[in-house]
Amino acid sequence: MWAALGAPLDSAARGEGEERAPAALREAGLLERLGAEDLGDVGVLRPPERHPRSGILAFESLVEASEEISDRASDAIRSQKRLLVLGGDCSLLIGAIAGARRGGLRPGLLFVDGHCDYWDGKTSPTGEAADMELSILHGQGPPELAGMAPRPLVDPARTAILGHRPPELDSDVAAERERVPDDVLQLDAPQVREVGPPAAAERGLGRAGDDPWLHIDLDALDERALPAVSYPLARGLEWNELEELVGWLLAPGVCGVSVADLNSDLDPGGAYARRVADMLLRLLGGADQGIA
Repeated sequence: MWAALGAPLDSAARGEGEERAPAALREAGLLERLGAEDLGDVGVLRPPERHPRSGILAFESLVEASEEISDRASDAIRSQKRLLVLGGDCSLLIGAIAGARRGGLRPGLLFVDGHCDYWDGKTSPTGEAADMELSILHGQGPPELAGMAPRPLVDPARTAILGHRPPELDSDVAAERERVPDDVLQLDAPQVREVGPPAAAERGLGRAGDDPWLHIDLDALDERALPAVSYPLARGLEWNELEELVGWLLAPGVCGVSVADLNSDLDPGGAYARRVADMLLRLLGGADQGIA
């Protein structure tokens, strides 16, 4: 059985559409149709000011929210529930992985995202934690976050980034990718398409090892396929490619799944929320019964 936790974090700290995504997915019927236990919501980030030491926006409330997510995640994992965390943005992943560690696991990471999220508090153009959560998970961030459980929270050698953008897209993409350690597996969207989602998933699962955590940032989708994200990019995956990739990644079972970056302010009628909910229902409903 799935247990679902809402983490309406918007690390821009301005109360924008990502904060309303968990509610939008509930309204689309995801949890009821999945038969998931609803654990409620934790975490709101304020104010939109960069912390002088860490360089992160809304740093104190991010630490508090991450602790709350970690507590809920560790309780669910100790109870042998399969945890689904609904964002919000990718900063939720810090608390989720820390909770998995506190729950007795040492998960690798399957990171399906349009970006590498590998800036830090000094280099991030925005100061948003969602620019840098992967580097924090790899032990490079402030101790209040990177040290929430044994450091690093995720071994870089057990990390696979799938579906991000090729370096030739623009100079910022290229610069961020240069920051990623060599022992992280990277298969960008054109490479996933070239080898095919089943082979890409096989390589990712081989790298992540036992008890992987699967994170899905919806901006892995091309901007034409899903414009309702905060930082849309060209040259991404199509809906069918993302669904096939995630289906294969779920095949052996994962310790938890997180979904981020649906911007409900850009989806006023809820059509994209319903499409995301339908996709997740097909994928997670099958995975809950041992199939993908």
